[in-house]
This record gives sequence, structure tokens and C-alpha cells, in this order.
Amino acid sequence: MPQRREPPASPAAPSSERRSNRIPSEAGNDIFTGEDGDLTDFYRTFLDSISDMAYLKDESFRHIIANAPLLRFFGKRESEVIGRTDFELMPEGAARKCRMSDTEALETDTIHTDEEPVGDRIYETRKFRVRIGKDKYGIGGYIRDVTDKRQVASALKASEETFRAIAETTPSAIFIIQDTKVRYVNLAFERITGYNLAELKWIDYWELAHGDYRELIKVRGLARQRGEAVPSRYELKIVTKNGEQRWIDLAATNLEYEGRPAILGTAIDITDRVLAEEAIRKSEAQYRLLINNANEAIVVAQSGVIKFANPKTMEMTEYSAEELLSRPFTDCIHPEDREMVSERFQARVAGGSAYPEIYPFRCVTKTGKIIWVEINAVSFTWNGRGATLNFLTDITARREAEDLIGQTIARMEKSIEAIIQVISATVEARDPYTAGHQKRVAELARAIALEMGLSPEQADGIRVAGAIHDLGKLSIPAEILSKPTRLTDIEYDLIKFHAQIGHDILQGIDFPWPIARMIMEHHERMDGSGYPRHLKGQDLLLASRIISVADVVESMASHRPYRPSLGIHKAIEEISSQQGVRYDADVVAACLRLLKDKNFKFR
Repeated sequence: MPQRREPPASPAAPSSERRSNRIPSEAGNDIFTGEDGDLTDFYRTFLDSISDMAYLKDESFRHIIANAPLLRFFGKRESEVIGRTDFELMPEGAARKCRMSDTEALETDTIHTDEEPVGDRIYETRKFRVRIGKDKYGIGGYIRDVTDKRQVASALKASEETFRAIAETTPSAIFIIQDTKVRYVNLAFERITGYNLAELKWIDYWELAHGDYRELIKVRGLARQRGEAVPSRYELKIVTKNGEQRWIDLAATNLEYEGRPAILGTAIDITDRVLAEEAIRKSEAQYRLLINNANEAIVVAQSGVIKFANPKTMEMTEYSAEELLSRPFTDCIHPEDREMVSERFQARVAGGSAYPEIYPFRCVTKTGKIIWVEINAVSFTWNGRGATLNFLTDITARREAEDLIGQTIARMEKSIEAIIQVISATVEARDPYTAGHQKRVAELARAIALEMGLSPEQADGIRVAGAIHDLGKLSIPAEILSKPTRLTDIEYDLIKFHAQIGHDILQGIDFPWPIARMIMEHHERMDGSGYPRHLKGQDLLLASRIISVADVVESMASHRPYRPSLGIHKAIEEISSQQGVRYDADVVAACLRLLKDKNFKFR
């Protein structure tokens, strides 16, 4: 028979620090002991390597084993812990609580789980009875610091409670759809539809829609969950539980719910507005009846002055009818939003406005309270002159709810920069010149925006659009892009189409800024001589006008495949001679200040 091999002896520790790991036994049935009665290196290494604190106490609740994390917790050496009780190692209050749970685990032979605070930390303990010899039992246990875990859980709970508090108090309906079912609705949704969540779980979400809209809602909802680009906002008719037909304004966005794609939607009841619009077309008498009893503020504005306001307008603004009808409508608008609203009003009265009919802005009431409203503006004739009919809905509560939701969505916006970088890298791999050109245009466009006093957020949007403004050139044959000679008319016409192609590629992506439109308009000119749609003047976004100037300057100042650089002086000459004609005067002025006075250089 092979000889029995004894394990090699471990180096002896100093006598004062020698671990005494032997547990006395009456029958030699020691736990965690080797053949020589000492704790094996394996178990010692294991216990000292785990992050949890581990210990073993005898029937007198004295420590027999204490691993390295527990010794660090006590701030003591092993010789100072072994053989001592918790009352010798901990404050009396904490020691007393430990003794009670130790006793319970020892007497009941159950695994005792508890949380024990020590100072400003929270520790989770698991205690259990362990046989340490013949008819002898002790207490084994693990201790884990769960303070951070509990704090995160508490913060998450508070965030969820805040969301629910806002969601359940907002007058806007809020819902979550996943697959074909409704997963969550707030009280406002239940009030509008008449259905509660328990009832909605048994039907497909599109069954709420009126028959005329059912297929549309079904197709768009399923497509959105698949990641396809569909409109995020539209109006539709629904049928309530009691058979009533109601109109709602619905907005939807994607989110992840319990680990899977879902839709987060908000809706407001616009039945009153729709009925009011229908009434206007039928008769003035019916119109006034509905207008005066509408739940929306309805205002007629002409020549910058309020000509008519319904009772809801007085309630919303806290001004009397006399006060409203004697002042410019901009007096009720937040100072930061006045220019934007005035510009859109003037453009709409003039006809052919490219601005959206529906948009939000801030109002200031007579008492100084700031409220968010959403306006739906329609141009019409009032007493023989152009005016706008404006429907205003108080969306303050909805904005608060959307802001909370936006905190979650905002995390996703961090990936936008990565997406832009990937797109730019794709362009660069195909056409290094185009990619370098885009980077420099983005740099100059952002500087112009800041020079004009635009916010950093607006400037960042312009920078993003500038960084990919030639994305549509991916569809242009590489031999045309890199042609060393002048392009033919056909080749030039093909290249001119890249602005529309870039717009079409990105229009379904929900950027925080109108990136697709900026890309489409970056070759448009103030006098309508640009392409692809020959837009001009105020029909162009300010951001598009900025990118247009930056694009011209960089193109002329840089080398082209078919010609050498014309130089920055030629670029300055071009934009200066066409200031206020082809190029926006304010944009050119800002660009010239950067180039001449502030020594702007491309990096």
C-alpha cells in the first residue's frame, strides 16, 4: 500500500499572532479541521478571500473562528478576537442585539436572517447552528455590508414614488403599452376612457380606438415596438367604455419596460377643441357658444394685439377681458419665448409658414405665475385682415410629467454623440475629404451659433447637424466625389441631391434637434437660389442658415479634389459680398467677427 503522505507544514506565525483554528471536540469530529486538527490552508484561504465577514462561535458565544474581513471590521488582530464575546468587541447595544439573534438561531436550529445597524452602516446577517463536537453546538454566520444597496433601493423607490405621484395627479393621460396589451395607465387615462387597468389587460390596445383609426393605431404601435420609424404624435378618435366618442391628442415614444421594448404615451382630451373647430365652420352662433364654454383658452390675435379671448383665457392668465384686449399678446408670454412666438405669428399671418402649427411655450400670468401652454394656431381672416385663431391648452402638469420621464430618456441621448461618430466614421471610410470637411464645418457652425448668443444646447444641435450634413453623399458614386476635374452638369445635379437624401435617411430618428431639416436646408440660400427646394428667407431655420455659411467658408478655404484651396480671404469676400442676399446678414456678421476679430482657426 502506498504510504500516507502528510501535508507540508505551514510556516509558523509569530507566537502572538499564530492562528488557533482547532475546535475542541470530544469525538474527534472537528469541523474545518485537517488530520492534525488545524484549519486547512484551503478553508483558511477561502474564508479570508471572501468579501463577507464570517465567524464561528461556541456554545458560550465566544469567537472560535474569525476571517480576515471580520478582523478588519473589528480593527483587531486574531489573538484579540478569538475567545472573546461580542460584548468585549462591540458597543453594548449592538452586542445585545447580536446575542438575541445568536440565541434564537442556536435554540431553534433555523437560519436566522436579519439586518443590524452599526453606526451609520447597515449589515445583513445570516446565522445558523453548527455542530462543533459531540453534543456540542455553536453559531456560524456571515455578515455583509448592504448599506449602499439599501441606499440605492431607497433612492429608486423614491424616484418611482415621485413618478407615480406626478403621473397620478396630472390631467394628461399616461399609459404604457407592451406587445398588444396595456401594462400601465394613470387615473387621467381611466377618467377619459372609462376603463380601469384590470379591464384593459383583457383587450388589445387598438380596441380603444374608433373603427376609423383602429388599424392605424395597431400598425403604428406594433411597428414602433419593432424599432421602426413612425409618427410620434397624431390626433385620433376613441370610444369610451360607455360608447361615447372622444378626440385625443396622442404622443408616443419608445422605452424599455421590464427589460423589453414598450411604448410610453401621453394623451389629452381635445374633444372640446375639435368640436369648436367644427362649430366655427358651421355658424358663428354655435361657435361662440362652444368657445365661451371650452376647456381651452381661445384667442384671436391680429397685428400683435389680442382681439378676442374666451372666458378660459381669462381664467388661465388671471387677466380680465378689458386688460387682455388692451395690450399686445406678447405681454402674456415669457420673455425668453416672446421672439419665437412673435416670429411664428408673423410668418403664419403672411401665409406659407414652415413652422409647425402646434408648439409649446411659457406664459406669465397677472400674478407672475409661469405656466406652460401648447398652442394650435390657424391663420384666417378677421374683419377683412389676416389674423390667427389660437387654441391654448395648459400643459404645465404634463410638462412636469414629461420632464420626469425625460430624465430616463435623457440617458439615451448620451448615445447620440456615439451615433454621430459612427456615421462620420462611415462617411470618412468612403470619402476622407468629406468627413474632414464635415468636422470643420461643425466646428465653425457651433462657434457662429455661440457668437450669435444661441444657447449651448442649440449650438450643440447645430454642431451635430454640421458633423453629418453631407451624409447623403454616401449615395453618390465615389469616383464622382473624388473626381480631380470639374464635374459635368449631370454629375453636379446628382451631387446636389445629397441634401435631400441625407434628410430622408435621418428624418425618422427622434433627435433632440431638427437634424434632418438642417441637413436638407444647408445648401438653401436666403434669396431662394439654393437647393433642393429653393426655400428662402424666414422659411429657413436659423440653424440651417448658420450651417450654410460655415459650409461655404470651409469649402472655399480648403482643398477640393478638383481644385486647390481658394484661401480664407476668398471665402470672406464671398460671404461679405452676399451678406443679406444669399446669406443671412446676422450669421455672416457673426462669422466675420470670428474670422477677423477673434482669429478663429480650423483645428
